[in-house]
Amino acid sequence: MMKRMLRYAAAALLVAGLTSAASAALLVDLLAPGATLQQGDKIFGNFTWGGPTGPDGFTIAGIGDGTANNLFGIAIGGPLSQIGAGSKDWQLGYSVTVAPGSGMLISDIHQYVNLSGSAGSSAVISEDVLNAQGGLVVAHSTVGKVFTTLDQNDPPAELFDTLVLNIPLQTVWVKKDILLDAPTANDYITTTIIEQRFSQVPEPGTMIAGALLLLPFGASALRIFRSRKA
Repeated sequence: MMKRMLRYAAAALLVAGLTSAASAALLVDLLAPGATLQQGDKIFGNFTWGGPTGPDGFTIAGIGDGTANNLFGIAIGGPLSQIGAGSKDWQLGYSVTVAPGSGMLISDIHQYVNLSGSAGSSAVISEDVLNAQGGLVVAHSTVGKVFTTLDQNDPPAELFDTLVLNIPLQTVWVKKDILLDAPTANDYITTTIIEQRFSQVPEPGTMIAGALLLLPFGASALRIFRSRKA
């Protein structure tokens, strides 16, 4: 029992030690085989990219401190815009794995995008989440906006969605498609923020171990209660 307690305590210290780590990298560097980026206990790798502008000029930055209102994730930065009549379509793929020893599984994936555009411009950002490389789609999300007004501040041009996994996983594979469209030569559409964050839950074994650790305290309380009753 003592060895088990020390093992889970070490896992907790590992996660706590990772929460202050920040990371950022050029997308072109992350496309190299074996390249990874870590933010907290989330390890991002297996990056792929397709699009009209290529990977140059794009960055992937780690975000979040792991708290409920600031989950670990990544922010995509770069010249994602369509100026004048036409459309552009980018595809970003990557995997995210919970670091070994954390005792957690990925349960929810949060999309967030902030857009700016002229009236008539539009954006569609869709995403598939797979349980393995080339595996089954376990969650899907599509967010989008067609601008009908020139006022970008009322209401704010923000979009977000949450993908819930029926079965929490240690590793998921994300395939994101970003489509921007401007109908005329005087129109434009651009993204200012694209974020991806990840919720997690304890592994079943971790929950059982935690419950077992509480049993001695429960037994002690029961003995005290019985002693006082006697």
